[in-house]
Amino acid sequence: MSEVLLKLLRFFNIVVIFATFFAYLSPFISPHVTWFFAVFGLFYPVLLTLNFLFFFFWLWRKKTYCLFSLGCILLGWTHISGLTGFNFSQEKPTEPITVVTFNVRNFRSLFWGRNDRSEQQKAFRDAVKEETGNVEIMCLQEFSATKRAIGGIKKLFDLPHFKRYKSRGTAIFSKYPIKDYGRIVFEDTGNSCLWADLEIEKQIVRVYSVHLESSKISDAASQLKKDANLRDKETWSGIRGILGRYRRSTNRRVEQITQIKTHIAETDYPVIVCGDFNDTPTSFVYRKISEDLCDNFKEAGRGWGATYAGSIPMLKIDYIFTPQKKFRVYEHGVLNDIDISDHYPVFSQLELR
Repeated sequence: MSEVLLKLLRFFNIVVIFATFFAYLSPFISPHVTWFFAVFGLFYPVLLTLNFLFFFFWLWRKKTYCLFSLGCILLGWTHISGLTGFNFSQEKPTEPITVVTFNVRNFRSLFWGRNDRSEQQKAFRDAVKEETGNVEIMCLQEFSATKRAIGGIKKLFDLPHFKRYKSRGTAIFSKYPIKDYGRIVFEDTGNSCLWADLEIEKQIVRVYSVHLESSKISDAASQLKKDANLRDKETWSGIRGILGRYRRSTNRRVEQITQIKTHIAETDYPVIVCGDFNDTPTSFVYRKISEDLCDNFKEAGRGWGATYAGSIPMLKIDYIFTPQKKFRVYEHGVLNDIDISDHYPVFSQLELR
C-alpha cells in the first residue's frame, strides 16, 4: 500500500475521531443553543462502525494508530450500551406485563386493499406472539383508527380497551381497564402524545404513547443518495434542505419532550413511556427523558438495537422507558423480522415492584 494512501487514511481516521467526539457532545448541548452537534449524534452508529474498521485495519498493519480509534470507542462506552445490549436472559414471572410499541405507518399492508388481509393479519399476530407471548398493552403511532383497524387489533391480540388521539395517530390498546385518559397537545404539528391510566394488579399505571416530531429526511436522503453528484448545485441544495429540516425538527422535539416530562412530574402513578421519539441514544432528547426513566433496552436488551427500517441505517429511535424503582425489566427486544412498516415493533416484559 502506497505511503500517499496511508496518509489519506490517517487523515480520514482523525476526521472520524473528531466527528465521533462531536457526537459524544450531542446529548449535553441543547439544539436551541446549536444544532451542529445533533447532526453528528444522528450518525453516531456510522461513526462507531468506521472507528472499529480503522482500529482493526491499523491493528492488521501493526500500527499504533489503532490505539486512537480504540480510545475513541472506549471513551463513548455509555453511548455504545444505548445501541447494543449485553444482557443475559432472566427467569420471568409467570405473568409478566408485556408492552409493545410500534409505529405502524397506517398499517397499510394489513387493513387496506389486500385480498389476503386475514392471512397477513394472522401472520403479524403470530410473529409478535412467538416472541412476546400474550400482549397486555400495545401503543401505536401513525395509526389510522378506522373501525376495521381498531376491531382487527382488538380481536387479534384480545385487547378490549382502546383509546386514541383523534386525527393524530397515537393509540393505546389494553387488556387492563382504562380508568382515565388524555392528550398532551403539541402545537402546529401532526405529532402527538396520548396517555391512559390503566388498572394493573389493583394499581394505577399511567401509559404514554409518544410520537415526537419527525425529521422528514428519510425520503429526501434516499433520493439524494440515488441522484447525488457533488458537482451539481442541486445536490448541495438538497443537502442544505435536509439539514434545515433536521434543525427545525430537533428543536421541536426538545420542546415536546419538555412538555411530556412536565406532565409526568405531575403524577404519582408509575409510568410506562413508549413510542417513536425520532431521536437516537446520542441526542439531547434521549438524555432528557433518561434523567428520570430507564431505557428498557439498556436493562434487558441483547444485540443490536436498531428499530428503524428506512433508508438511514442503524437508527434506534423507538423506546420503552420505565422508572427503575417501580418496574423490573425481564426482557426487551426488537421484532426485526416484521417488515410491514418503516419501523420495527419493540417490546418489554415487566413486573410491578
